[in-house]
Amino acid sequence: MKKLSIFLLFLFGCFVLVYGQDDKLKNIRTLYAETNEKIVKSKLPNEEGWGNLYSNELVINSNNGSWRAVGNYSNKIVFWYTDQPGFQEEQNKSELSVLIKTEINTTASVGQYHEEYLYDDGKLVFYYKTSSYGDEPKQEWRYYFVEGKLFRYQENQELIKDFSKSGATDVLKKSESLQKLFIQTFN
Repeated sequence: MKKLSIFLLFLFGCFVLVYGQDDKLKNIRTLYAETNEKIVKSKLPNEEGWGNLYSNELVINSNNGSWRAVGNYSNKIVFWYTDQPGFQEEQNKSELSVLIKTEINTTASVGQYHEEYLYDDGKLVFYYKTSSYGDEPKQEWRYYFVEGKLFRYQENQELIKDFSKSGATDVLKKSESLQKLFIQTFN
């Protein structure tokens, strides 16, 4: 009887853990869809499409000059945000809480790279990257975070259970660097 009780308690714990992850995943996917919808509306030319977002763009090699040892090279970073940083202190929020998404598109020779950083209240919750090079098949990575910790990682639609080689620490560091760069665009 005691073993059965322990087993049932263990099963309940596993259920709560799995259900909690599914709920977090659903919340991130909903936030991603809502954010992308706002971005689409914000790009429309008339006021009816206003998605209540602003954007700052940083373009490297905007004239498409030939890059040494690479040839064709360009890099475009777009920061999507809800308000000017600095006014959030009244609401006891970080100035980073206004940044909701960063998109990076890079072309290097025959390579195309796309990255997306999705933020919720100033914290990275999702990172998405695609890479294609010449005739090679497109590669894809998805990282899901809660409170700065990776809880789900996918490579090319395959769920990876071992996070040790995911590079999540590098993703978080680059995200922090991009957030700092975002703030610097206002100085």
